[in-house]
Amino acid sequence: MTIEHKQAEEELRLSEEKFRRFIENASDIVFTLDKEGYLTFVSPNWKQLLGHDPENVVGNHYKEFVHSEDIEKVIAKHKELLETGTLDSEIEYRVRHKSGEWKWHASRINIMESDENRVVILGVARDITLRKEAESKIRYLSFHDSLTGLYNRAYLDEQIKQLNNKHFYPLSVIMADLNGLKLVNDTYGHLAGDEMLKKAASSIKNSIRKNDIVARWGGDEFLILLPQTNKQDAKKLSERLLDSCKNQYVQDVPISLAVGRATITKPENDDEYLTKTLIEAEDDMYKQKLANSRSARSSILTALLKTLEAKSFETESHTVRMRNIAKQIGKKIGLSDSELNKLNLLITLHDIGKINIPEDILSKQGKLTEKEWETIKTHPLTGYRIALATEEFAHVAEGILSHHERWDGKGYPQGLKEKEIPLLARITTIADAYEVMTNGRPYQKPMTQGEIIEEFKRCSGSQFDPELVQAFLEILTNTEIQL
Repeated sequence: MTIEHKQAEEELRLSEEKFRRFIENASDIVFTLDKEGYLTFVSPNWKQLLGHDPENVVGNHYKEFVHSEDIEKVIAKHKELLETGTLDSEIEYRVRHKSGEWKWHASRINIMESDENRVVILGVARDITLRKEAESKIRYLSFHDSLTGLYNRAYLDEQIKQLNNKHFYPLSVIMADLNGLKLVNDTYGHLAGDEMLKKAASSIKNSIRKNDIVARWGGDEFLILLPQTNKQDAKKLSERLLDSCKNQYVQDVPISLAVGRATITKPENDDEYLTKTLIEAEDDMYKQKLANSRSARSSILTALLKTLEAKSFETESHTVRMRNIAKQIGKKIGLSDSELNKLNLLITLHDIGKINIPEDILSKQGKLTEKEWETIKTHPLTGYRIALATEEFAHVAEGILSHHERWDGKGYPQGLKEKEIPLLARITTIADAYEVMTNGRPYQKPMTQGEIIEEFKRCSGSQFDPELVQAFLEILTNTEIQL
C-alpha cells in the first residue's frame, strides 16, 4: 500500500469520525431517506427529541411519523426534490412523538448521493414547536378579545369582506349591549365589571349556532353575524339571547342585554353594504335600550338595595321612615313638588355606597376601629359614583356625596360647611339622625322624644343647619304631623 493511499484512508477515517461526532452532538436531527421515502438512518438524538429508539425508526416510511394534515405537502416536496435535484425552502410539518404528542419540525432535504441504482436523501430537522406556539398565540390574540375570548373587531373586519356572497344570504346581524356595566364598574370595581362581560359573552356564545360569528364590538357591545338567517330566525335567536341571561348575576346584579337586529336579503355591489346594516341593527338596539333602560336600571337598583338591606341596618322600613320625616321638613320650608320628589329619591339612595363595605363592619355592634371608620367614610363617594353612572339618578349624586357633611365643616368627605352643603343633603342628615335616635341600633338605645329634642338643640349650628333644626323642632313640638 502506497503512502498516498494510507494518507487518503486516514483522512477519510478522520472525516468520518468528525462527521460522526457532529451528528452525535448536533441539536438537530440528521436523517437519510431512500428514493421511496423510507428512513435509512436517524441520528441518536431522535430518542431525546422524539422518544423513539433510532433502531425502531430506521426502515419505516416517513409517513408513519408525519401528521395526516401535513403528509400531502411533504410528499410534494419529496417529489419536487427528486425531479429537480434541489429545494430552495424548508418544509414545516408536525411529527409524532412517542408519547403521542405532536411536535413541529422544519427540515431541509437535499440529494446526497444519486446513481442509476439508488438515491440517498440527506435531511436535517430542527424543532420549531415553541416558535409555532408563539405564532399561534400571536395569531389568536390578533383576532380575539383578551378578556372574553370572543373574536374581536379586527377579525370581524376580515369576515365581513368574505360574507358578501350569495351563499351566505339572507344575512342577519344582531347588535347586543350589556346593561348596567358602568354602574357595576362604579359600584363594585372593574374586576366585577370584567366578570359581568365574561358571563354575558359566555351566554351569547352558548346561544348561537355553529356557523354564527360573535365578537366583542366595543366596551359593552357585542356583534353577531348570522349567515343564511332570515328576519324571523334572527328574531328567535334574539329572544334566545335575552332568555340566556335570565337568572344570571354578578354581585347580586342581574345580567341583561339590549338587542337590535337587521337583515340583508341579497348581496350588494356597494362596498359599504354591511356597514349600513350594522347601523340599522345599532339603531334598533338603541331604541330597545331606550325603551327598556328604566326597567333595566330599576332592577339593578332594586338588587343593590336588597343586598344592602341584607348586610346592614339599611332596612326598607328605615328608608320609609326617613322619607316621611324628610317630606315633612321639605313641606315645612316650602319645597316644590319636584324638589320633594328629588328629596325622596335622595333618601332612597343616600347610603347606596355602603354596598361595597364588608358586612362585618356594617353590622358590627361594638365601637368601630379607626381603620373600620375610615372604610365607612368612603361610602358617600362610592354612592356618588353609582348615581352618576345612571342617568335618572345623576341629579341626586351631589346630595349623596354630601349627606355626611356637617354645618361646622367637620363632616366628610369634602369638609363642606353651612350652605356649601346642598339643601337636600342637610335635610337628609336630620332625617337620618332622627330615625336612628328614635328607633335605635344594636349599638345604641332608642332615645325619648325629650332627649331627641335636646340633642337636636345641642347639635344645632354644629352638626345640623340651625334653620332646618328650628323647622323640624316646630314639627315635633307642635305635633303638626305624625312622624
